[in-house]
Amino acid sequence: MAQRQYGLVKFAFDAVLTLLTSGLWLIWIFVREMRRR
Repeated sequence: MAQRQYGLVKFAFDAVLTLLTSGLWLIWIFVREMRRR
């Protein structure tokens, strides 16, 4: 499998950061994933 396992811990971490940064973290994740491809 080329894709890494996302997992519940990473999801919880991303959810907390999204709440703390008012959505800026989601934008950063999107940009990071688009650069990777």
